Amino acid sequence: MEAGTVQARTEASREAQLAYRRRRSAGPMLVLLHGITDGGSTWGRVAGALDGGFDLVMPDARGHGGSTRVAAPLTLPLLAEDVAATIEALGGAPALVWGHSMGAATAALLAATRPDLVRAVILEDPPFHASETMRTGEDPHLAAWVASLAGMRDMTAAERLEIARRDNPGWDPAELEPWAETKAQLDTAALALLDGALGAGWRATLARVTCPALLVTGDPARGAIVTPEVAAEALALLPRGEVARIDGAGHSVHRDRFGETLDAVHGFLARVP
Repeated sequence: MEAGTVQARTEASREAQLAYRRRRSAGPMLVLLHGITDGGSTWGRVAGALDGGFDLVMPDARGHGGSTRVAAPLTLPLLAEDVAATIEALGGAPALVWGHSMGAATAALLAATRPDLVRAVILEDPPFHASETMRTGEDPHLAAWVASLAGMRDMTAAERLEIARRDNPGWDPAELEPWAETKAQLDTAALALLDGALGAGWRATLARVTCPALLVTGDPARGAIVTPEVAAEALALLPRGEVARIDGAGHSVHRDRFGETLDAVHGFLARVP
């Protein structure tokens, strides 16, 4: 898999070196945006399943993987600008964009603000709550998880891998090592995004998305964020929207139910003009 970096200069003149992985093909560009604490390497299994049909690009967001550390407050608009710079630098516009969690929120904002760059968008369990003012401290499980991340950076690779196995017993083994590796690469300053920033204004954002959009949801009882009520509201806001609920999946929908998720994504992309 090819690796590289692009230089991004945002409107606020904050420069960044953005690392990415790429699998080239003659197909359209498909940009895969990871969730917070992950990295581009966590898309490896998905990339293997899609290889040959798309020009696959897997960036590391700022503060993640091999990209620039967090030198200023990290915001969702800044992350969207970084993805825009990556697509432009690699000549992939208009691209297909699939984002998970933080990556889904980034993809939605990118589609809303730079429609020239986005052909269609896939939003996998984005951080869209009924209340747009939710904070990390309101969820004790999330707060405990955030507190544990700093300690993971000081663990050995074997210790992190053991946590990956323990916490995700249903995942394919190919998912575990990238998950564990990216926790060691995380700049924990990026976690400030969890204090309500990722889901803020999602309704206004979706109302501006005009391209085809697929919202992929799981089961809230298993940890998925998007409830059926929020999914219905999102669908009403998206003029070209669809919803795929994947039974038995939690927040990491494609890692929990890989085959079902890929089937939904393939079906959606086959319908994209």
